[in-house]
Amino acid sequence: MISTKRFFLTAFVSVLSVYSLSAAAEEIKANNLRYVNARWEEGKEKTVSFRKDGKNWEEHNQWNGKRFTWEETNKDEWSVYLKMGVDKAQIDLHTKKVIFERNGKKEEASIFDIKG
Repeated sequence: MISTKRFFLTAFVSVLSVYSLSAAAEEIKANNLRYVNARWEEGKEKTVSFRKDGKNWEEHNQWNGKRFTWEETNKDEWSVYLKMGVDKAQIDLHTKKVIFERNGKKEEASIFDIKG
Protein backbone atom coordinates (compact mmCIF):
# COMPACT_ATOMS: atom_id res chain seq x y z
CA MET A 1 0.00 0.00 0.00
CA ILE A 2 1.11 3.51 -0.75
CA SER A 3 1.27 5.68 2.30
CA THR A 4 -0.90 8.80 2.40
CA LYS A 5 2.19 11.00 2.56
CA ARG A 6 3.71 9.39 -0.54
CA PHE A 7 0.39 9.60 -2.40
CA PHE A 8 0.07 13.35 -1.81
CA LEU A 9 3.72 13.92 -2.70
CA THR A 10 3.26 12.06 -6.00
CA ALA A 11 0.08 14.01 -6.73
CA PHE A 12 1.81 17.33 -5.93
CA VAL A 13 4.76 16.56 -8.23
CA SER A 14 2.37 15.58 -11.05
CA VAL A 15 0.39 18.82 -10.73
CA LEU A 16 3.59 20.86 -10.56
CA SER A 17 4.91 19.22 -13.75
CA VAL A 18 1.70 20.00 -15.66
CA TYR A 19 1.76 23.62 -14.40
CA SER A 20 5.40 24.07 -15.46
CA LEU A 21 4.71 22.78 -18.97
CA SER A 22 1.69 25.05 -19.44
CA ALA A 23 3.62 28.08 -18.14
CA ALA A 24 6.46 27.39 -20.59
CA ALA A 25 3.97 27.03 -23.44
CA GLU A 26 2.59 30.49 -22.65
CA GLU A 27 5.99 32.22 -22.90
CA ILE A 28 5.71 35.44 -24.84
CA LYS A 29 7.67 35.44 -28.07
CA ALA A 30 7.35 37.48 -31.26
CA ASN A 31 4.62 35.28 -32.72
CA ASN A 32 2.19 35.93 -29.84
CA LEU A 33 3.30 39.44 -28.85
CA ARG A 34 0.43 41.97 -28.68
CA TYR A 35 1.69 44.92 -26.59
CA VAL A 36 5.02 46.50 -25.62
CA ASN A 37 5.89 49.40 -23.31
CA ALA A 38 9.39 50.88 -23.52
CA ARG A 39 11.27 53.73 -21.84
CA TRP A 40 13.92 56.01 -23.33
CA GLU A 41 17.19 55.82 -21.40
CA GLU A 42 17.60 59.59 -21.13
CA GLY A 43 14.30 60.26 -19.38
CA LYS A 44 12.15 57.93 -17.36
CA GLU A 45 9.04 60.00 -18.08
CA LYS A 46 9.46 59.38 -21.82
CA THR A 47 7.71 56.12 -22.65
CA VAL A 48 6.44 54.65 -25.89
CA SER A 49 3.94 51.84 -26.37
CA PHE A 50 3.19 49.58 -29.32
CA ARG A 51 -0.12 47.78 -29.70
CA LYS A 52 -0.73 45.19 -32.43
CA ASP A 53 -3.73 45.84 -34.66
CA GLY A 54 -3.96 43.09 -37.28
CA LYS A 55 -0.84 43.31 -39.46
CA ASN A 56 -0.05 46.83 -38.21
CA TRP A 57 1.30 48.18 -34.92
CA GLU A 58 0.19 51.47 -33.40
CA GLU A 59 2.88 53.51 -31.65
CA HIS A 60 1.78 55.93 -28.95
CA ASN A 61 4.22 58.38 -27.35
CA GLN A 62 2.93 59.18 -23.86
CA TRP A 63 4.97 62.37 -23.41
CA ASN A 64 3.55 64.17 -26.48
CA GLY A 65 0.46 62.15 -27.37
CA LYS A 66 1.61 61.47 -30.93
CA ARG A 67 0.45 58.29 -32.65
CA PHE A 68 2.01 56.49 -35.60
CA THR A 69 1.03 53.38 -37.54
CA TRP A 70 3.80 50.91 -38.42
CA GLU A 71 3.54 48.03 -40.90
CA GLU A 72 4.83 44.67 -39.69
CA THR A 73 7.26 43.43 -42.34
CA ASN A 74 8.71 40.32 -40.72
CA LYS A 75 9.21 38.45 -37.45
CA ASP A 76 11.36 35.68 -36.10
CA GLU A 77 11.30 33.92 -32.75
CA TRP A 78 12.40 36.96 -30.71
CA SER A 79 11.83 40.05 -32.89
CA VAL A 80 9.12 41.91 -34.76
CA TYR A 81 10.31 44.13 -37.63
CA LEU A 82 8.34 47.25 -38.51
CA LYS A 83 8.40 49.88 -41.26
CA MET A 84 6.80 53.30 -41.66
CA GLY A 85 7.90 54.94 -44.92
CA VAL A 86 11.73 54.89 -44.80
CA ASP A 87 11.80 54.57 -40.99
CA LYS A 88 12.34 51.15 -39.42
CA ALA A 89 11.82 49.69 -35.96
CA GLN A 90 12.62 46.37 -34.32
CA ILE A 91 10.91 45.09 -31.18
CA ASP A 92 13.61 42.78 -29.83
CA LEU A 93 12.44 40.59 -26.95
CA HIS A 94 15.87 38.95 -26.57
CA THR A 95 17.69 42.22 -25.79
CA LYS A 96 14.52 43.83 -24.33
CA LYS A 97 14.92 46.86 -26.62
CA VAL A 98 12.88 48.70 -29.22
CA ILE A 99 15.39 49.86 -31.82
CA PHE A 100 14.37 52.75 -34.09
CA GLU A 101 16.17 53.77 -37.27
CA ARG A 102 14.98 57.23 -38.33
CA ASN A 103 16.75 59.52 -40.77
CA GLY A 104 19.83 57.27 -40.64
CA LYS A 105 20.07 57.53 -36.83
CA LYS A 106 19.52 54.64 -34.43
CA GLU A 107 17.79 55.11 -31.08
CA GLU A 108 16.92 52.52 -28.44
CA ALA A 109 14.24 52.31 -25.78
CA SER A 110 14.26 49.66 -23.02
CA ILE A 111 11.25 47.36 -22.82
CA PHE A 112 9.69 47.20 -19.35
CA ASP A 113 6.29 45.63 -20.04
CA ILE A 114 5.01 43.10 -22.58
CA LYS A 115 1.74 41.25 -23.14
CA GLY A 116 0.94 38.32 -25.34
